[in-house]
Order: sequence, then structure tokens, then C-alpha cells
Amino acid sequence: MAAEEKSVRRIPGINFGIESNAVVSLRLLALNQDFRAEYVGQIDNQYILLRIPHIQSVREKLLRDNGVVVRYQQKGDVCLFNSHVIKYVHSPCPLFFISYPETIACQGFRRSTRVRCSLPCLLQGRFGEHDGLLTDLSLHGASVVCRLENDASLRKFQSGDPAVLNFSLGEHGEVMAGVKVRRMENVGSEKVKLGLEFEDLDEMETEALNEFLDRLAGFLDVN
Repeated sequence: MAAEEKSVRRIPGINFGIESNAVVSLRLLALNQDFRAEYVGQIDNQYILLRIPHIQSVREKLLRDNGVVVRYQQKGDVCLFNSHVIKYVHSPCPLFFISYPETIACQGFRRSTRVRCSLPCLLQGRFGEHDGLLTDLSLHGASVVCRLENDASLRKFQSGDPAVLNFSLGEHGEVMAGVKVRRMENVGSEKVKLGLEFEDLDEMETEALNEFLDRLAGFLDVN
């Protein structure tokens, strides 16, 4: 997934700041895998302390490569920096002491940004039910591609037609949103692409979508 391109600015590492207990994305280079970690504290220009999940044989992996990449959100920006693990403590809970960054790359991110994605969905409307694929998503709406197969009724959708869009955000929950069709375009001879506007997201669905977009922001490439 990716978001619309925004300008990247770089700030000195000494300006690092984040709220206590904030969740960050931590990429362990030895595994090329992302983990959720919790910011615990810091000694300015010396080290940053992160509480990490249990990672099997982490000491051995750090001997191979102790490099990490940290992503986090700060005042509407997605921020990223490279670092390395100075010390690992496993008791009373797993902790990483990581080196202070030299520079931090920051990129603006707004929840209204339309995010490219690939999520299966179900579209229900006056022309029946159709399996589809969400190709982009924001708090305000989505684009859905549906295969026509033997049913071309989707081509009859018009701007303003109501429908219901069902899709899953994984651990963040399910969404069943009332939508209105705002545009339709043919994608070859066998598919159509519909631009949909959310009409009645309830509080839980809005929160789930917010959490999903916030989580996604932590994995945007800003380097």
C-alpha cells in the first residue's frame, strides 16, 4: 500500500520527541520484519528505550545485524530514522536500547489522504451483490473494482445511487458502510471501477478506519 506523494523534510536527530507509551513501528533488519514496539523513554543524544514483543532467539539475530528502522507519527507527520540496538534486556520485560538518530525523515500524512490498497470487499445495491477489490481508501470514500463475469448490471449504476460496502480491516474490525456512487468507469471489457463516497459510517466503523489508517501511516516509506 502507498499514499499520495508528499515532500520529505529532514530534521536533526536531537529534535526527536514522542509521547510516552506511544506505539512505533520497529523493523529489525536481521529479519526484515516489522514489529509493534512501545516507546518508554530516552536520554537525549544517547539512547532511546523501547519495549518490544517477544522475538525468538533475538540475541543471535542481533549478532548478525543489529540495525533497526523506526517509524512513528508526530503532529500529523510520519517520521522515520535508522538506528541500531545498543543493548537488549529480556527481564522483567523485553527492552531495546537503541542509538539516538543522526537525522529523522518526516513526511506529512492526513487521514483524508487517499491510500492505495488491495482489500477484498462485497458491494450490495439495487443490482444485486458483487465481489470486488478495494483499490484505494480514505475516511471519505473508496474506489472498488468489480468483475462483470456474466452480469453487466453494474454498468447501470449512476451517480448518486446508494449501495452498501462490506470489507474487513483485519484486527481493526469490520466495516459495513452505506455509500453513494460518485463515478463509474470501464476497466477493459470485463471490469468496472466505481468511486464511492461514505454516507453513514457509525462511530465504531469510523474508529476502526482511523486506527487502520494510523497503523498504515507507520509503514509509509518516507526515506
